[in-house]
Amino acid sequence: MWRKKASQQIWAQIERLMPFQQAHTVALYWSLKDEVETPPFIRRWCDSKRILLPEVRGENLVFRKYDPREGVSPGAFGIGEAHGEECPPEEVDLIIVPGVAFDRQGGRMGRGKGFYDRFLVRCPAYKIGICFHYQLADEIPCEEHDIRMDTVISNPAPPKS
Repeated sequence: MWRKKASQQIWAQIERLMPFQQAHTVALYWSLKDEVETPPFIRRWCDSKRILLPEVRGENLVFRKYDPREGVSPGAFGIGEAHGEECPPEEVDLIIVPGVAFDRQGGRMGRGKGFYDRFLVRCPAYKIGICFHYQLADEIPCEEHDIRMDTVISNPAPPKS
């Protein structure tokens, strides 16, 4: 239950951001159980924005258009993949990126395969990292090839008792 509420808090912040409001093509991901929940957000916006989801192809990601009539099917690593047309990286206006951890300077720690870093280097879109409050650190180790986010959004931490 807390994951759903925290995810809603994160999406409410994103919906208020000018880069999201102005974006026509938004790339994001079909969430795993430990990530910010994306399916409700995807379904809410898929009729008014071109929503793209990643597909693992070899060592790289490609993004395909999500169509609610077709839904998603499990791809590499059990992640839901869309079946629509492939979209070139330069057509993406905004990309919402998952991560294991983020820092306040836009640093991102992924799952270690480098898929997003290889895609992001070719994608000029505005980059938003999303995570739960406990995944946000003051600083995480980053290497030269790591692509920083333009902003990181998380839910508020619960008050300390």
